Amino acid sequence: ALDLGEVPTGCGIKHTTDWGMQTEVVGLERLGYAAYVPSKYTGSAPVPLILAVHPPGMYGRAWADHVRLTKVAEDLNAVLVTPLDKGMRPWLRDLPGAKAEFERVLDHATASFCIDIGRVFGVGMSTGAQALSLFSCDQPDRFRGLVLVGHWLTPHTKCDDRRQPALMIVNGLLDRVSPIEGGGGCYNSDTRLPLVEANDTMRRRRHCKENSTEWVTHPDGDCQKYAGCDTDFISCEVPMGVHGWPGSQHSVVRCVDELGEIPSLTQFPTTDLLLQFLQEQIKK
Repeated sequence: ALDLGEVPTGCGIKHTTDWGMQTEVVGLERLGYAAYVPSKYTGSAPVPLILAVHPPGMYGRAWADHVRLTKVAEDLNAVLVTPLDKGMRPWLRDLPGAKAEFERVLDHATASFCIDIGRVFGVGMSTGAQALSLFSCDQPDRFRGLVLVGHWLTPHTKCDDRRQPALMIVNGLLDRVSPIEGGGGCYNSDTRLPLVEANDTMRRRRHCKENSTEWVTHPDGDCQKYAGCDTDFISCEVPMGVHGWPGSQHSVVRCVDELGEIPSLTQFPTTDLLLQFLQEQIKK
């Protein structure tokens, strides 16, 4: 893992902008990830890095395009990387393997591109958010901030005592995969904490005060920002949000006792707020 005080090693190396592929060979295994290089990238000055971890059942590059993470990368002049898809797997089936892959991708990307290693961010959805969160618990110094959509905590989730990265979470109140009242969720018997209790846990990890203020108010939801934290903590709740990316208009799978899919029911601007959150963290 890179130390945040190290000088970027990938500066001066030319890269084609837009989507490209990066690979390396570890032992007998070829590892890779897709990398989106913004149009303003020159390779001469360090830029932010975003690790995007897709939900199961979707390909990373297609998902990043669909929820407009490439636009976020363009607006921030940030390199965006997403792990290669191995059968569109659920990350939690092999959590140690997922954590090792995230680490390899970050190490390779920070060595290959001109990256400001003090401004590395993670974005994830569903089990992608869960796996990314657990990786960050082990190595909180790897990230300046995280954005987790459709994320949950379990009672046995433990985190490193070191300073936690800034965090923005987005939860739909109609989500049955990660229900706000806690419990098993409809795809997994693993017990989730109720959303209120999960927020309290996130708040305590960052030594926030109990009071919060409106960060953003929208007709389809609102975001609360907690006060006095070591690092920022923002929690967004979307009343008509299901288990998906609120505002993306893509369909999401219902629970196993229901048939078919349901469309996104909200215009909540998740991607725009993600961009605003990352802009604020970059300025700090």
